[in-house]
Amino acid sequence: MQKLHDKGHIGDAEFRELGATYGLLRAIEHRLQCLQGVQAHRLPQVALEQAALFRSLADPTAGSASDLRRIMKSANDLCAHVLHLGLGEPSGELMAVSLGLGAPGAERLTRELAGRSEALARALAADVGDPTLQNLRRFLAASSTGEPRIRSALENAPWIERALPVFARSALATGILACHPEDIVALFQPCEPETRNSISDQLRIESRRSTLRSLGRSLLGGEAVWEILREHSRSFDQILHQALSAVDAPEGFAVFAVGRLGTCELDVLSDADLVFLRTAECNPEAAERCARSLVAMLSATPGRAR
Repeated sequence: MQKLHDKGHIGDAEFRELGATYGLLRAIEHRLQCLQGVQAHRLPQVALEQAALFRSLADPTAGSASDLRRIMKSANDLCAHVLHLGLGEPSGELMAVSLGLGAPGAERLTRELAGRSEALARALAADVGDPTLQNLRRFLAASSTGEPRIRSALENAPWIERALPVFARSALATGILACHPEDIVALFQPCEPETRNSISDQLRIESRRSTLRSLGRSLLGGEAVWEILREHSRSFDQILHQALSAVDAPEGFAVFAVGRLGTCELDVLSDADLVFLRTAECNPEAAERCARSLVAMLSATPGRAR
């Protein structure tokens, strides 16, 4: 779906609908398999069990089997339409279904951003194959998935304009921002640490924003590469210290950074190579538990530990 969308064969409205339907079906499948303990692909036949399943989704658009049938029919019709694009036309070429963002909120967001910024208006009026337009549309599709995100995007219009070179050149940054559009400010400046989430979530957020900051400095700042690598290494070192504090390391347990992290040359795609050591007096089982907990916690961050 992402490739079809990036190449202009399906529009943002279609991409959003198919993605949402896929997510819904996977959520239902996961609940069925957790309930039954085996792979399952059919809804329960008992009415009470079915009602409990849909209630667990907490999705107002999918509150019953009839709602689910309607959603699936819409996605099925859309798939049939996409797969038959261009048939019967003399050129035989695939044509885009729709190049608009589709949803009313998305159209409003696009219109208002274009009105606030000439640079954004030019980017949004570019040819369909323009990479800046393709990545900007991915970002705006994610930014229009709810009124809070729309308001946030409008408030961040100056940052979005400044980020156009990033959209033009970085698939990695676009991929992160398409999932977390609220983090666009992290391309330009350090963000306040998140303290309302669990420690694992905090570390993931900080690592994600550190990656964006390094990408922003690389693509926009013109800074020396060794300075960017050193700062990214320091950011991951701080994350490592937070994780080590969270797992309550036993006395005599130590972590050594080797490889690119050890030489302060960690980049956004590098693994973080770590060596765990313990003194003879340190309990081996406690040390192993601590090491495994650290790896599990850090593996969820962009600079993965091994």
